[in-house]
Amino acid sequence: MKKRLWKKSVFVLVLLNILLAFSCTAGAASTKAKAKKAYRDYLKGKGYSTYAFIYFDNDAIPEMIARKDGAPALFTYKKQKVTAYKNSTPGRYFAVIGYYQKQGCLVQEYESNGMDPHAYTTTYWTQDGTALYNKLQKREYRDDDGTVQSAEYAYNRKKSVKIYMGAKKLSAKTFEKKLAKITAGKKMSVIKWKTWQDTTLTLNQSTANVTAGSTLKLTATVTGVKGTVTWTSDNRKVATVTSKGKVKGKKAGMATITAQVNGVKKSCVVVVEPVETISAVSLYYPVAKHYLGKYGVIMYFYDLNSDGIMEMMIQNINVVPDEVLTEGSEYTDGLGKSRGYRGPMDVFSIKDNKVVFIESLNHAMVLYNTNQLWKIAVGYGDVIWIYGMEGYKLRLLETYSWSVDEMSEIYKNYLDFVQNGVKEYEEIRAKATIKTEQDLKAFLTTWLED
Repeated sequence: MKKRLWKKSVFVLVLLNILLAFSCTAGAASTKAKAKKAYRDYLKGKGYSTYAFIYFDNDAIPEMIARKDGAPALFTYKKQKVTAYKNSTPGRYFAVIGYYQKQGCLVQEYESNGMDPHAYTTTYWTQDGTALYNKLQKREYRDDDGTVQSAEYAYNRKKSVKIYMGAKKLSAKTFEKKLAKITAGKKMSVIKWKTWQDTTLTLNQSTANVTAGSTLKLTATVTGVKGTVTWTSDNRKVATVTSKGKVKGKKAGMATITAQVNGVKKSCVVVVEPVETISAVSLYYPVAKHYLGKYGVIMYFYDLNSDGIMEMMIQNINVVPDEVLTEGSEYTDGLGKSRGYRGPMDVFSIKDNKVVFIESLNHAMVLYNTNQLWKIAVGYGDVIWIYGMEGYKLRLLETYSWSVDEMSEIYKNYLDFVQNGVKEYEEIRAKATIKTEQDLKAFLTTWLED
C-alpha cells in the first residue's frame, strides 16, 4: 500500500513540475514578445537606422541594441518599460561587433586613424546594474596586411567609461585570464543588425470630390514598419469609409477621411457635391412613351411619399382596354420588366436621378388624396384597399368592404367621392388620356414643371 502511495506521489510531483515548467516557459515567451514589441514601439520616430535583439544579461528577456549616426545604445525591458543603459553610447562612431551571451559583456572595436602602423582598439564593456563601464582594453598595431606587430593591454580598476582613468597595464597572459573570467570562457556572439525604417504613410489623394450617392477609392501606401491601416470619417452623415478605403458620399458637405497605421496619420478632405438634378420630365418621358399606342395612356401625378418628387401612375389601357380594366393582362412596363398577369396601374418614382418601378397592382386605382391610393375591386367582393407610400414601397394601410351598411367616416368619404365626384374624375381622366408623343411631353411639362 505504502509503495503504491509513494509511486502516486512521485507521479503527481513529476506532473506538477511539468505543468510548472510549461507555465514558466509560456510566461517567458509572452514577456519576450511584449519586450520586442515595446522595443519596436520605442524606436518609432527616434531616427534609429539599425537594431538587434541580444541576450545580454542573465535572464530570458532580450535586450535591444540600436544605432543612429553610428552610435550604439543598449536598452533593457524591466517592469514593462524600456530603459536605456547608462553609458551605452561610449563612442559615437565606434563599431559594436559582438557580445558574450548572458555575461553582461559588450565588445567594441575601432581603428585609430592616422596611425602607422594601424592601431585597432578592442574594448570590453561590462554591466553593473543598468550601467556599462570599460573593463578591459586591447590595442593591436597591425601592418597593411593585418600582421600584428605589437599589442598593449589594460585593465580598469574603477567604474569608468575611459580606460586610461586608473588603468593598469597588463601582460597578454593576464589579459586573457581576466577576459576569460568576464566572459566565462564563452565564444563571442556577433551582433546581427536589422535595418529599421520608421513607418511612412501616403495617400493617393489629399483632396477629392465625389457626388452624393457615388463612391471613390483612397489608397494608402505604407513603408517601413508594416501594420494594419484603419480608416475613419469625421462626418459620417456627409461621407462614410470602409476598412478598405472606399469612400461613399452621403449628402452635400465636407468630411475628412483619415488613414492611420502605427500611430502615423494621413488625411484626405472629401467634398461631397449634390447630385445634379435632371428634370422629372426628361426622366419620366421615355418610360411613359412605352405605354402610348392604340388606346393611349391615362396618367396621374402625386407626391405619394411627401418627398417633393412626383410619383407617376399609369393606367395600362394600352394593354388592358377600358372595358376589361379590372381583369389585368400580361405586359412589359416602361422599364422593360415583364409584369405577368397584373395591372392595370403601374407606379413609378425617381431615385438618384433614375426612374424606379414601385409596384403594379390589379383592379382599378383611383386617388383619394395626395398621399393615399385607393384600389377598388367592383364585383370582386366590393373591397377598398387603401395604400400609403413609405420610401419607395407601397404599404397597405387599411382594407374596407364598402357594401356594408356601417356608415364609417371612410365609407362616407368614399360615397361622396364616387357619387359627387364622378364628373370631376371623368374630366381629369379625359385630360390625362394621351396618344401622341407631343401631347405626352406637353402633359408631363404641365404636371411636373408648373
